[in-house]
Amino acid sequence: MTLEEELIEKITQLDEIQQRRVLEFIETLQDENSAERHYTAKDLMRLSPEERDRVAREALERSLGSYFDES
Repeated sequence: MTLEEELIEKITQLDEIQQRRVLEFIETLQDENSAERHYTAKDLMRLSPEERDRVAREALERSLGSYFDES
């Protein structure tokens, strides 16, 4: 069995919410390999609350540069 076949088999056994989480994870992996990603409001609403917070925080850090305060 190829890796792709094994992944497909595992994913099809997950419920819809779990499949969405896997998709979000894959998207974060792809984002790490690409330039800054631009999200639409619809894109953001598809993300989990934790992922939305991460994306918003990274965007804020980029916009503020070295002025970002962790406190």
